[in-house]
Amino acid sequence: MSEIFIPPLKKRIKKEINVPSDKSITHRALLLSSISKGKSQIFNPLISEDTKRTINLVKELGAKVDIGANKWVVTPPKSFNVDFDFYSGNSGTTTRISSGLLASIDGHFTILGDASLSQRPMKRIIEPLSEMGAKISCENYKLPMTIIGGNLRGIDYWLKIPSAQVKSSIMFAALRATGKTTIRGAINSRNHTEIMFKNSGVDIEINDNYIEITPSLPTSLNYRIPGDFSSAAYFIAMGLISKKVDLIIKSVNLNKTRTGMFQVLEKMNAKFEIKNFKNDIEPIGDIVPVFSNMINLKNIDENLIPFMIDEIPILVLIQSQSEGRVIFKNLSELRRKETDRINALVQNFEKIGVKIEELNDGFIVEGPQEIKGGEINSFNDHRISMTFAIAGLISKEGIKIKNSNCVDVSFPNFFEIIKGFFS
Repeated sequence: MSEIFIPPLKKRIKKEINVPSDKSITHRALLLSSISKGKSQIFNPLISEDTKRTINLVKELGAKVDIGANKWVVTPPKSFNVDFDFYSGNSGTTTRISSGLLASIDGHFTILGDASLSQRPMKRIIEPLSEMGAKISCENYKLPMTIIGGNLRGIDYWLKIPSAQVKSSIMFAALRATGKTTIRGAINSRNHTEIMFKNSGVDIEINDNYIEITPSLPTSLNYRIPGDFSSAAYFIAMGLISKKVDLIIKSVNLNKTRTGMFQVLEKMNAKFEIKNFKNDIEPIGDIVPVFSNMINLKNIDENLIPFMIDEIPILVLIQSQSEGRVIFKNLSELRRKETDRINALVQNFEKIGVKIEELNDGFIVEGPQEIKGGEINSFNDHRISMTFAIAGLISKEGIKIKNSNCVDVSFPNFFEIIKGFFS
């Protein structure tokens, strides 16, 4: 079991920070490259425990992945390996999106996961993939899960929840199905898969009401991965709530389906600048947060939740340091993440002297509150670990984080950057 102590920050610091590359996009680029018509190049990819799972998966399928210092070259197989067991570790993205790809291949595949992933719901992908013709078996809709794929048919599917993973799973399955696939309903979530499909020659139509895919294989990819907004969020928070830091967070993905937190912060009177903006395949720019006297909103707009679901833990910390009372609702999805994040946040905030009320689907937070410090448990959830590391920097006595190395799934050098604040 790893643990780390984060002391309160005493001196003023000024730093430029490079956050890891976007995890969501790295997963998708690897998977799409493995079924493309030619060799692909992925620049500035994320190497983390989660993306290593996806690398292993495409290798199991028969793809070749040449890993360089800042570039991966993926050569798709001439024919797929069609019978293997695969271990996804803690990566829900690997599991759910690859299930759609595997379902499209005439083969027999079993996906396994660690203890946490094995408790996460898979019914949401099993239903549409089964409707397309995949044969999927598991117990209580949880891993391990066996997929017998091939001979899929296109469907007209109403997406019930705004999940980019579910949407992407169906989209990957649609590439090799017979007939068009149309996805309607709650399609307004992260759109990295749509952007990637559109920029790699897939026959796709996108509008506000539906996504329609005609079976087609992508051409080779030539993709540069921007910095991950979800990783940048911790340092955005630090810049907003601490007078002791001047930070520039470099080359971050500013896709509007990822930056719902910005819309909330703007309404709270938070101050930040965007510099060196560039509208590439995905928009990128440098983020400069400025210490702000923020005012809590009474309620968080539930329409923004899909665009900031991973940022909720750090946003709760920000709002514990802002003026007023706020109610978070419609967050039941947080109970189905790497851990029950609602309960984990409530338990840990109480341990460090911050009052927070737990609701069935959210929280009630009032601020500003002083953070005393203490010892918390990450519950092996990277976003819990990183949130309370930032809390430690602004606390009175510091915070000890148990099971801190879970950050390796998305941000392997996170604590190295934190330690650099003290050097």
